[in-house]
Parts: sequence; C-alpha cells; structure tokens
Amino acid sequence: MEVLETASQQANPSVDVFTRKGITLKALGKEKESLVAFKEALAISPGNAQARRELVTARLIEKDVEGALNIIREGVALPSLSGEQLAGLVELYIQTIASSPNLLAELKGELLALLERTQKFKLEKPEHRVVLADGFTFTGEIVAAQEILEAVVQSAPDTALARAVSYTHLTLP
Repeated sequence: MEVLETASQQANPSVDVFTRKGITLKALGKEKESLVAFKEALAISPGNAQARRELVTARLIEKDVEGALNIIREGVALPSLSGEQLAGLVELYIQTIASSPNLLAELKGELLALLERTQKFKLEKPEHRVVLADGFTFTGEIVAAQEILEAVVQSAPDTALARAVSYTHLTLP
C-alpha cells in the first residue's frame, strides 16, 4: 500500500496505479478509500472497465440503482471505446437489471442500442461474445443470442467455456 500511495502522488501517475490502489484498499476492507481510488482511475482513463465495474457494484450494494446507471451511462457516452470495453458495459447493464428486474422495460432500449454498437466490433474473446449473447437474451432477442453462442461453440469447441455454453444455452428448448 505504501508503494501505491507513493506512486499515486507522483506527477502523472498511471491509471494502473489507481486501479491497483483501489483493489488493494478494497482487500484491506477500506471500501470508501477504494472507491476514491477507482474514481481517480476513471478521471485518468474514463474507459477503464475495472474501475467502472467496481463503482457500479458498490452503488448496487448500496441499493443506489440510479447512481449505478449514471456511472454506466457515462461510460456508454464515451465516443471511442473498444469492443471489450463496450462488452463490459453490457455486463454492467445486465448486473443492474438483475439487481432490479423491474428496470428491464425501462432499460431495454438502452441495452439494445449498446448491444448493436458492441456487435459492430469483432470480439476476439469468447467470454465477451457470451456477454453479448446474454444481453440479447435479457432483451428477448433469443435468435441473436443463439447465433452468437453457436459461433462461440464453433470457434473454440475444445474450451471449457464452449462446453458450458453448449450445455447451458444450446440444449434449452
């Protein structure tokens, strides 16, 4: 912690310093201090998925769904995110909706728009494509979700993830 504290006080510290500081503080049970570090990480790099995830999760634990949505929407508003960063935002929408299922009707349009934006990228990692499929499932777009999942299974059939996807999603009626 001393090294991270010193590094965070240097001129132009990297986003990784604040992200690691936040993780370390959280592990030490210093939740409020960790959130400050994650906010500092986002100030340096607004696209930092881990910092945004930690802040959204903290808001949801506090039952501050509107605060969580504001943090997600700030991320969505960023103009130049990678496909992986967008998939991370999809995951945050899913997490938020799962915490308050009554929000699905209100957020369905936002989630669909983000899914369409994310789908324009070639997501390399199967786990990101599964998140995309989960988002389509949440919005009721089952055919789109199934197509993505079938592609995951075909592109990496020998992985544990593909076997799990195949078993849990493709065997459903």
